[in-house]
Amino acid sequence: MYNTPAGYLLTWTCYGTWLHGDERTSIRRELKHRPVIEHDPVLLEVMRRKMKQPPWLIEPEARAVIEETIAEVCEHRGWHLAASNVRTNHVHVVASGRAAPEKMLGALKAYCTRRLREAGVIGADRRIWTDGGSTRYLWNADDVAAAVDYVINQQGPPLARES
Repeated sequence: MYNTPAGYLLTWTCYGTWLHGDERTSIRRELKHRPVIEHDPVLLEVMRRKMKQPPWLIEPEARAVIEETIAEVCEHRGWHLAASNVRTNHVHVVASGRAAPEKMLGALKAYCTRRLREAGVIGADRRIWTDGGSTRYLWNADDVAAAVDYVINQQGPPLARES
């Protein structure tokens, strides 16, 4: 029997702000037997040297564009947006709809990038997101409620947003 998820917790990070080897650990999906990459100062330094641009952080003007874009894309595609939170170095979205979570994540990142460029917030060659992101399945209403609480109430104080 196929279970349909009640929603998804989508998370993506800004370029250069969460590297392999970081103290927070990271995930390497292609290593199924050992996907967590532990803190490793040598690996972290290698990752920093590989960066082609400096890290990108989300400032208030960009935050406003990203928040508006997420809401517009969800409405346009018929996805239910339960919560979103745009932080300085990552974005969380709790949403549901008739699309695979990877497609939702990709569409949200692409549209946010396009709108940031159109608004003149970032340049045409600026890399702003890391590749991929996290797509967690939320199987029932309790999972969705817990994810909304996490996104809204457990990310720290609200951040400034330019209108």
